[in-house]
Amino acid sequence: MKRMLQIAINNDSLYLAKHSIIDYSLFVAINPINKTVRVGIIDYIQQYTFKKVMESAVKSATSTEDPTIISPDAYKKRFRLAMDKYFIALVPDKNADLQKIVD
Repeated sequence: MKRMLQIAINNDSLYLAKHSIIDYSLFVAINPINKTVRVGIIDYIQQYTFKKVMESAVKSATSTEDPTIISPDAYKKRFRLAMDKYFIALVPDKNADLQKIVD
């Protein structure tokens, strides 16, 4: 299950990056009664436009923090790393007790 989810995240984030889409998130719903986990990428309507490029440049020049608006390819890489770090390791195996994960 973990590998299949990782492949799906990689494929979906590649598609979004190729279409200049940024600022998406992963939604997770766990149903311990039915022992199901549903995931999906949401909030994928933000296009990386020239306006976003300029906004990122201004914020980078005026802040010491990393820019929040980054290119679609950089966003894809950051998203994948975050999913590997925070989520993929928590995906239950087929026989896992989902109630323990929810608690």
